[in-house]
Amino acid sequence: MKTAVEIYEAFLIELDKFASPDAEVIDFLHSWHTAVYAFIENELRMFELTNTVTDRLRMLSVPYHADINQPSCQRPVKHLDLPGDYYRLFGVSALFEYAKDERFIKRKGKTFRKPVRKYTADIENFAMENKYYKPNKERPFYRIEGNRIFLIYDTESNPADEIFARSISLRYIRQPQKLELSDDFQSFNESEFPIDVNMLILRLAVANRLGTTGDPRIQTKSLI
Repeated sequence: MKTAVEIYEAFLIELDKFASPDAEVIDFLHSWHTAVYAFIENELRMFELTNTVTDRLRMLSVPYHADINQPSCQRPVKHLDLPGDYYRLFGVSALFEYAKDERFIKRKGKTFRKPVRKYTADIENFAMENKYYKPNKERPFYRIEGNRIFLIYDTESNPADEIFARSISLRYIRQPQKLELSDDFQSFNESEFPIDVNMLILRLAVANRLGTTGDPRIQTKSLI
């Protein structure tokens, strides 16, 4: 069950088990795409608990690296435009360079890499009361605003002008490909997911379809 035609036929078979009215192609595609994102969100919740990317999402996991400043730059930037197909971040790290020597230590030009954590509201509030938890070069953070990711490794009261970020490395979940199917079945593509994942998404799609049609059996029979 890989092609859109095969998945649509399986979708209709599952609906028939519930004596539910058939769904048009446009309704099927809507239910399928909704189910795909519901599936991804379920897997991401598991990632938050286990900090491990499951095999079910590996086809959507993308590494990305970008230089944001040149060596010995005068006015370093602290942000990067996210890739156009970005959906969710898995991990972030940054390569920093010393812009000048520290007292009694020659470090200018030397680099070091640090993992970067998300700067959540909870962390920000905690850092306001605990100066030892404020962003610094040993504990950098990031924040996403719009389609950009911003590095936070200093504060107004404690600027880190001795370093700057050379590059940012990301691992992110990209937007899934859309399933396509014409009304006459002559034009279609394949799902990018393996068959076992397609089956899981199919169950979610059927549940979504029964839910949108107000079928009361969705409340009494589990489809997942």
